Amino acid sequence: MGMRVRVFECLREKNMSQTKLADETGITRQTISNFLHGKHSLRLNAAVSIATALDVSTDYLFNLTNEPKRKTNTSVDIFPQKLKQVMIKRNMKEKELALQTGISVSTIYQYIDGRMLPTIGAFLTKNLL
Repeated sequence: MGMRVRVFECLREKNMSQTKLADETGITRQTISNFLHGKHSLRLNAAVSIATALDVSTDYLFNLTNEPKRKTNTSVDIFPQKLKQVMIKRNMKEKELALQTGISVSTIYQYIDGRMLPTIGAFLTKNLL
């Protein structure tokens, strides 16, 4: 079961419309609709906003757990730390990571510093995380 299905289920369980979800998250209704219909991915910060509005954990939305309850320290909270660990384990520098992922070096630095979150598939599709 993917994230789209989880969001659909949560909306149905909470009797919440896409418009209400958009209002609560600050994400446009069109963006939410496009995501739910598989037209594009969400940035990680948008997924966090949706999880918060639906009162579930991001791990639940990403299908990493079947427990919808939010926890204080989720995978989103520790992304920069995990990225650094992967880089150390693979003995990679920022430039090498940028070349392997097709992501700019300046964006990689923003991920590492926690100033920016990637789209959901940015690293997963490259089998780096």
